[in-house]
Amino acid sequence: MKEKMMSDFISQSVCRHNIYMQGLDVDMLNDIERNQFYNKLIKETCKGKIVADIGFGAGLLTMMAIHHGAKHVYAYEWHSTTFDMGKALIEKMGYSDRVTFINKRYDDISYEEHADDIEIVLHELLMRAIWGEGLADISRLNVKTKAQIVPSACVCKVVCCTGHDYNIFGHAQTPEFNIGIDYLKDFNEHWNDLTSSDEYFSFWPENLPLNKRLILEKFTTVLGEYSLDLNDLHIPKTIELDIHVPQNSLVSTLCTINGFQMVRPYGSWRPDRIVSVTEGGRKKFRHRTTDGNWWLE
Repeated sequence: MKEKMMSDFISQSVCRHNIYMQGLDVDMLNDIERNQFYNKLIKETCKGKIVADIGFGAGLLTMMAIHHGAKHVYAYEWHSTTFDMGKALIEKMGYSDRVTFINKRYDDISYEEHADDIEIVLHELLMRAIWGEGLADISRLNVKTKAQIVPSACVCKVVCCTGHDYNIFGHAQTPEFNIGIDYLKDFNEHWNDLTSSDEYFSFWPENLPLNKRLILEKFTTVLGEYSLDLNDLHIPKTIELDIHVPQNSLVSTLCTINGFQMVRPYGSWRPDRIVSVTEGGRKKFRHRTTDGNWWLE
């Protein structure tokens, strides 16, 4: 009997009609521009190198690296079900002969014998505003490995548009809370007062190609930007920019990695949140690299 590629538990836990299957993001895997960007980058950097793929998921980056001549790939994935599914897929497609599969976080790299051998650190730990999936940790860990992080050149632009109502990007959600405790019965009222005030109001645009196109077309005024390279810098917990925000404007971010625009009309990354600013003036933009959240003060 032919040996199974994965266990019954794993094979039965991956539902066929589910857009997000055990850590495998279907929209991300179908993002052709993203895949071509990584394929070109890996072709240029990984030939003859020993590579670590951080969070290998479905295994695309690992398979690209092997295809383009990587000497060996240490493929890390901490989620057990995703690990088993991705490992089975890489094996079934015939790319596993120079791969070591490691079912744990990359944080453990300094304790492993191969740590000093790694030359390239591949990742796709990116969110719409760059940070939030552990990307900042890769720079810290790279001090121990001395490897080249790929991709590494991050640019975040703080952008705004004026003369538009946020409703052109979809309606802001207004949840109704019913806590069920008498002395907390006004929770809903106070929550909505806060989140609709000028100080706290922000919303997520609906994740539609039209909205992404509108954001790229409307948010053309750059209020400030920062750039950094993960190979050169220690990443601070909070990045700060002094900006001047026009009165009655909408503020958001547009980010790139190695020149690749993350928010695109038919791309897999959602548009970033939008903050509505009634009273303009000098503001401080603070961007937290631990979770990707940003705010204006």
